[in-house]
Amino acid sequence: MNTQQIKKCFLFLADSGFRSLSIVLAVALIAILLSACAGDYARKRAEYYYLQGQSLANQGQTERAIKKFEKSMDLSEKTGFVAGIAHNLNELAIIHTTAGEFDAARSELSRALDIYRSLDMKPEVSKTLNNISQTYAREGRFEDAILH
Repeated sequence: MNTQQIKKCFLFLADSGFRSLSIVLAVALIAILLSACAGDYARKRAEYYYLQGQSLANQGQTERAIKKFEKSMDLSEKTGFVAGIAHNLNELAIIHTTAGEFDAARSELSRALDIYRSLDMKPEVSKTLNNISQTYAREGRFEDAILH
């Protein structure tokens, strides 16, 4: 439910003056609307933490970036923002690749790849496959890089 839909629901409730609704139904509708608002807010926070993580990673502040990506991933999981989980896994994998932690990076990339494939996000699938190849290339395993 987006912000415009929520506004329309509240306007409907206000216009009706709750006269035609039982108090129980009105309270239930308000609870649903507030829940939807909380979900939208949490997803926006997840996106905000993700962007902060990218900025910090670009500045070389990897520890702080990791914390932001983890916060973003937690909120993405709580709100069902599945693509957000994959985006964060991809960013964490890039950090691990840079640090020479290739197995950890490939594990995260594999999870991200599964998510992107399930969502049929072909550009992200392509980028993730490239990132997997990069982990092998940086490790000096060029034959494995070519195969992936």
